[in-house]
Amino acid sequence: MTKTIDDKSSQQREFKLDRFGRFGFSADGKRVQYTALDPADEVTKCSCGKPGCFAASLFPFREHIARLYRAISDCERQGGFEHDGWYRVLYPLQMAASIEDVHADTGFVDDSDSIAYCSSAADFEAAQTEMASKYAAAASIFSFLWMGYESAVQASKPHILKGALKDGRMGERGRRLFAEYPDLFPGIEGLDRIVHLADRLCEKGNLFTSRLARVRSKISDRRMVFGAELAREFRNFVVHGEDEVPEHEAWGGGSASGEAPARIYRFYAVGRLVLMLIQAHASAAVSAAATPIEYGVDDDYEPVSAMPRNFFRQLHLVKKFSKEASL
Repeated sequence: MTKTIDDKSSQQREFKLDRFGRFGFSADGKRVQYTALDPADEVTKCSCGKPGCFAASLFPFREHIARLYRAISDCERQGGFEHDGWYRVLYPLQMAASIEDVHADTGFVDDSDSIAYCSSAADFEAAQTEMASKYAAAASIFSFLWMGYESAVQASKPHILKGALKDGRMGERGRRLFAEYPDLFPGIEGLDRIVHLADRLCEKGNLFTSRLARVRSKISDRRMVFGAELAREFRNFVVHGEDEVPEHEAWGGGSASGEAPARIYRFYAVGRLVLMLIQAHASAAVSAAATPIEYGVDDDYEPVSAMPRNFFRQLHLVKKFSKEASL
């Protein structure tokens, strides 16, 4: 019986999944188990073990998203924002947090059966599938986070910069709000460190050179305004098709050491930055009549709460809460 293309594709998928499962490769070619979301927390993983390490103080990436979702949802439900519209931020955050794993089968279009007869070809295809899966997960999550950010900017201070609001230039409006009305926006603890991390990884990942140079020449201070412009340029860079899925380092991916993983890590560094920018807008939008929101339990499992304006500034940080805990 003649096999159709669909039959071959189905057989190839079954072969690869049976043989490889969710195993990929380390930078030196050793086989390791992975999920597509591993880079989300690898990018801010503590490697020093020192007390007070900022990386160790951060909640895991998905939990950071979930905590921001819950805080906005509680504040919105209690009428704690100055203006309506914050509910629009919730769905993109929910979608970003909901992604648990991604499998991108780069061999789906290959009908040569090479992976069935050549172990090297099979290993190369598995490595490419690993990188494509990690890239697809990172790009998808970042896209949802950017949707949430634009919704936050749309709801933030609607009485000013009305022209950018009307024209839908949310990335530009977000940066201008921080730049032109800095007194309206509170500092977000540790944001400058995430800005430096995102800046460094955007450079190391390559392909973003001209856009990064433009941001650096325009804004020298690596803080909130720089972060907002970097996030805007990175979003445009991705949406306009200027980025590329990296090849695996074990197969020579990247022109320099660390370039291939940095091209994935930077999605999460900029994504973490976007979350903090949303927090800044949310904190500035809290009304004077806002009531405390519950954010967890203490050591005795009693609910603890904080005023939303302060909680938005630090919700990404792990703290040991007690009955007297106050943010």
